[in-house]
Amino acid sequence: AGLTRRILVVTPSNLLSNWHAEFGKWLGGTPHELNVSVLKKTTAHLSVTERLNLLVRSRAPRHNITLISYEGLERHGRHLCTGEGLDLLVADEAHALGHTGVRQRALRATPARARLLITAAPLSNDLSELFQLYDLARPGILGTAAHFQIDFARPIEGASAVDATESAKAVGTAAMDVLNDISYEVKLGRKSDVLLRGLPRKHTLMVMCRPTEPQRRLVELLQPVASGAALQALSLIRTALLDPEELISTAYGARKLRHVFEHSPERPSEQMAWSGKLQTCVRLVDAILRQRVLDNDKVVVVGDRLNVLRRIRSYVVSEHGTGLDVTLTGETDVDERMPAITRFNDPTSSLRVCFLIKQLAVGINLIGANHLILLEPAYNPAADKQAMERIHREGQTKECYIYRLACTGSIDETVLERQTRKGGLLDMLDRKPPKLPPAHSPDRDLLFKLDGPNIASRLYERLPTDSPYADMSVWV
Repeated sequence: AGLTRRILVVTPSNLLSNWHAEFGKWLGGTPHELNVSVLKKTTAHLSVTERLNLLVRSRAPRHNITLISYEGLERHGRHLCTGEGLDLLVADEAHALGHTGVRQRALRATPARARLLITAAPLSNDLSELFQLYDLARPGILGTAAHFQIDFARPIEGASAVDATESAKAVGTAAMDVLNDISYEVKLGRKSDVLLRGLPRKHTLMVMCRPTEPQRRLVELLQPVASGAALQALSLIRTALLDPEELISTAYGARKLRHVFEHSPERPSEQMAWSGKLQTCVRLVDAILRQRVLDNDKVVVVGDRLNVLRRIRSYVVSEHGTGLDVTLTGETDVDERMPAITRFNDPTSSLRVCFLIKQLAVGINLIGANHLILLEPAYNPAADKQAMERIHREGQTKECYIYRLACTGSIDETVLERQTRKGGLLDMLDRKPPKLPPAHSPDRDLLFKLDGPNIASRLYERLPTDSPYADMSVWV
């Protein structure tokens, strides 16, 4: 710490206030003299330039810590390339940097004696993400990107294919072993049981929701789209499985699918009745607000679609009245988010429901709630993981309940299956001897079609026996 005086922390803009508060919480009032500066979007351009120039030139005895957003680094990072450079560059939520682009280039161009990349999800989709993080932290440790694909990515991914030969599995296992050894040189990890030590118990439930008859008809009508425009079809089907009202409000839905419904529902309760998931969601919210009123339990509802969250909120207001909820979306001003979160986390506050857009879930603490409902699984498991961790964090005093909603016999279950494989890629880095990730099925038809109503779940037919989903599912 004595040699590390010039520190730059780069973080998503919505976490700048969190970082500033954490420095005050953990190091405020200590003998260490800290000079913590926050460079926000509203900071004057000249002031930003002066502060960054001061950071890399300063010889002052106190520790200079500057907090800046990734967008700020992109705009002003060139001012860090003069003087003595940084002692330490910290990149928070490093998994969001992507493979290339402006953010990666800005970080690579920033001179620093040491780099610390912080992430809860170093690998979400494939091994190339791991290469980018390792190469950014210690350039060249895994060779070039092309060599990494040949030496590690292809053998490991090939070994986990359904039809992999014993020879391919042996080669993949050997490649994982070497990658493990390299990882120990550059990665410092903490198991969840260590991070969560001292917290109340957490219960995660897979809530399997049967689609309604209108939802089945919509998916059937969308099958012709899948033959010509697969990505569009996937988006439309996932929308139908979450909220048919959202689908038929689109230009395509209004033109092609409106006839499925005799009339547009006006009452919020009627809107919920069209969707198996939304019925389940509001039943859960009702139970929490009515049955746990003496305990003052609170709930967070997380979704990707703002209009869907608004419809659920309309239902909650119609059944429980106003003044109980807060909504955090991209439309919420950055400076208003922390006060809203603070009010929600206050146990004496009347707020009991928080509607949260998933993209804003990164890094925020919603420990005032001990229930969280996740409306649909994401293709990227890191997004779900980030969202589900919002309530089970330091400061939580109650047992927590996570409800992950999924439509039975649908693409939702296929997405969950693939999440287990992606999670297996990360788990392999912490195993000695290494274990191959679960095999995955390339069956394209499973993405577009619904299983019959007599089939309880396709998930259980395909998942390995040690899957984390094996003992936590509920059918409604």
